[in-house]
Amino acid sequence: MAADRCPDCGKPLTTRPRFATKPTPRARGWWRQIHDAAEQLGTPLMPWQAGAARLIGELRPDGLPRYKRVIISVPRQQGKTTISKAAIKAVAEARGDQEIYGTAQTRQYAAKHVVNLGRQLKRLSSDVKVLAGVGAESVTWPNGTIYRPLSPTEGGGHGDSIDWLLVDEAWTITPELLGGVVPAMIARPLSQLVAISTMGTVDSTSWNGWVAEGREAVDDPNALIAYVEYSAEEDEHVFDEKRWHEWMPALGRTISHEAIREAMRALEAAEGTAEVVRAFGNRTTRGLVTLFPTDRVEKAWRIIDPPQRMVLAVDVNDEPVGASVASGHVTDEHTATRLIRWQYGSPRWVPDLVKQVIAHRKVEAVVYDPGSPTKQIEADLQAICEAAFVPLVKRSPRDFGGDCARFYDALAEGRAAIEKAEPLAEAIVAAQRKDISGGELWVVSRSRTPVDASPLIAVIMAHGLAEELAVSPKVTEVAFAW
Repeated sequence: MAADRCPDCGKPLTTRPRFATKPTPRARGWWRQIHDAAEQLGTPLMPWQAGAARLIGELRPDGLPRYKRVIISVPRQQGKTTISKAAIKAVAEARGDQEIYGTAQTRQYAAKHVVNLGRQLKRLSSDVKVLAGVGAESVTWPNGTIYRPLSPTEGGGHGDSIDWLLVDEAWTITPELLGGVVPAMIARPLSQLVAISTMGTVDSTSWNGWVAEGREAVDDPNALIAYVEYSAEEDEHVFDEKRWHEWMPALGRTISHEAIREAMRALEAAEGTAEVVRAFGNRTTRGLVTLFPTDRVEKAWRIIDPPQRMVLAVDVNDEPVGASVASGHVTDEHTATRLIRWQYGSPRWVPDLVKQVIAHRKVEAVVYDPGSPTKQIEADLQAICEAAFVPLVKRSPRDFGGDCARFYDALAEGRAAIEKAEPLAEAIVAAQRKDISGGELWVVSRSRTPVDASPLIAVIMAHGLAEELAVSPKVTEVAFAW
């Protein structure tokens, strides 16, 4: 039995689903057989899997499945395969001469699941027959029940009779597949569909329809669909390790914090932040998930008159090549930022623009990142600022991490005002993060953001320095590095 507390962080192992159908009190069913199957396969059920098994195995008084569809959504690495194999073994052995199918994002993946389960069963009983030939994969029990893979294509399911169907990674399911399998199950009174998946993208229309239907069904005692979902409530929670136990039911039981950290790092490096949010937060994503929620950004857009007193921020990007200059200042209600100018190509125009703004406005300081490609115009900026007695502030990675946190919090609290500009809007939508200081802080990643990040980075630095100056308005040589 798993410990009552996580061996890594000491938190209680009491993860609760965000949405879950309540089992019918005193109902009969075959969920105990699922428990037994899991133990025989060497992987006893965890509490969340036991809850799913209770819904899968529940029967009506007339002996038919209580739920024609059971939809289960959990993050990656939480034990989806364990409950899948146990349920298939249990249902196959419950009645003879059944036609059981499994499908996934590809037939090859589904066939692999069939063969892997068959080989495990073969070690338990020599009476189970396993065929592993390509295109002919199957598992046959002594009672005549057969388990086969089903192609997730337009032809999948057409012409077949389906008693029980497992849909693995159901976020990839298509309307064409449903058009094949639903008629194949209607004529089988004991038929049941079990879908187990992480969340998908906004384009996963069939799966998203099931999710919406399932969430509504949890409060309907007469619903024919059962639904279970473990997921983070916000995208940003996925990167806060202290919150993982809120939606990762296997954490501290069969998977460690370090294993999750490493898997997330590898996934982010290979596929980006959006895929981390989808896979480990179990949240529906777009093709690219922004760090900054769209609704908060939309509320921050303003028309901003250039102020007489401001700070300037300069940033240069190398891939794609571009440069930006932004201003920041504080009002009674907001910290306001605006992208003064952005341009593709060489940043040689930047020093002249900074010089012009300093000549016509009270510029308290100019800020930049010396570790960025802005280094190529650093000497020009330093000469201009020294001649005008304006501090030139160098932002370290940790300083910029603080700026990113302040900018994010200001958006969340409605304290940010931003003048809308197309390159800035594109950078906000595409922004990707990079953890620094051992995960204590994060910054907008220049290399992972697929568009020119300089408009956003300049605005964030302008926002951060403007807030600092609001706290200590008087600029002195001691307060800033020249």
